[in-house]
Amino acid sequence: MASWFEHNQASMLIQNLRKLSEINFLEITQQNQGFYRFISKDIKDKSFKIFILEPVFISEFNGFPNGFIADNPPYAINFQVFLNWIKSFSPRNYQTLIQTIIDGINATQQSLFLGCLIVNNHTLTFGIEHTALKNYLSSKKKVKLKKTVLNSSFTFNDCWVVLTDSINLTPNFVYKRNIEKLLSDNLSDKKIVLIGCGAIGGYLGLGLARLGAGSGNGELILIDEDIIKAENIGRHALGNTYVRHYKSTSLKFEIQSQLPALKVTSYEENIINAKMYKLLEDANLIIDATAKAEVSQRLNEVYFNTSAITSPIIFSWIRGNGECVQALFVDKDVKSACRCCLNKSGYAIREQYDALLGFDPIINFSACSDYTPFSVSASQSASALTIDLILDWLAGNVSPRYRTRYTEKWLGNRIESADYLPHSDCHVCQNE
Repeated sequence: MASWFEHNQASMLIQNLRKLSEINFLEITQQNQGFYRFISKDIKDKSFKIFILEPVFISEFNGFPNGFIADNPPYAINFQVFLNWIKSFSPRNYQTLIQTIIDGINATQQSLFLGCLIVNNHTLTFGIEHTALKNYLSSKKKVKLKKTVLNSSFTFNDCWVVLTDSINLTPNFVYKRNIEKLLSDNLSDKKIVLIGCGAIGGYLGLGLARLGAGSGNGELILIDEDIIKAENIGRHALGNTYVRHYKSTSLKFEIQSQLPALKVTSYEENIINAKMYKLLEDANLIIDATAKAEVSQRLNEVYFNTSAITSPIIFSWIRGNGECVQALFVDKDVKSACRCCLNKSGYAIREQYDALLGFDPIINFSACSDYTPFSVSASQSASALTIDLILDWLAGNVSPRYRTRYTEKWLGNRIESADYLPHSDCHVCQNE
């Protein structure tokens, strides 16, 4: 193809078609109808304005028809044939495409148009060379509507379409394709608040993004006042690039470097701060991954005492040296155990909820601090357990609400994951 173009430079048509043929591997990140700018994997430091048509679904679809593969120069297909194909399954997109091209010509006098049709979650990108239509509109000073063009003697046989390659990064494709057969929805269009971006929260934030948090009209909010230290790297999702930077902001940058279309907001703040509670008021889901009992218990109290906070909240933590991980789903509209039912602030966990009853974890001491060692597998396991709870929430069936997942090496007593009623001595949910 390239050599043919190189020997046929005289025609403006050929030059325009060559321009279109070079625009490949566009990263399509939006799925709603309208104009957007997308980048190409092949062309650095430049974005392209592309019109997204209304997504459609066809019961049997196998891509562009074989007749659209242009084997002969100028390696393009007739626009009229292309339009007829679109009209056969989507008259609305047929009308929209023609009108949008006419509006563009009247506004800019350009001869090229880039578009994308999403069919059954396949992104079909194309470029249109429409000099013939531009010349026709120039000769008819007042032509602004597709109806006038369609009722005239003009045909689109002298306009051409070049099919291009694209990379589908739309929310419905990236965040739903792996779970669409599992009776689960994704997190698109929802406001998700993740508190704690450390050992658990780092992996969890990346997982939430892959479930669609921050896509569509949604937002993923990350809250953590701590910074990443060298000693954190061994069990954190982020590496040495982010050492001495805030965990929340670092996680935001990492998510957006992998999935740039997401809306992610970070706060370098402690959640135990009255001004931060406003962020929780219109959330769809709150997740506490701090794994700090005092923070979780205070957050639980605020949750039950603030009528404006209505979403469910999930608490996630690691027990012992990673012998098990646990998660608790709390919804104040459902009569079930809350975080403060498990143990009062400053007290040991109540025996009936204790997953490692009588077990004393190893604690390492250093000159300035002490810490409980556990491997990275515990961080990942806690994140996975929380995501399973989220998927059940999306499917509308959260049970059991108090979950424990042990390692294979744990040989002590185990508690079963279960739905617990509020504890009779709870100072929070029993006062509701």
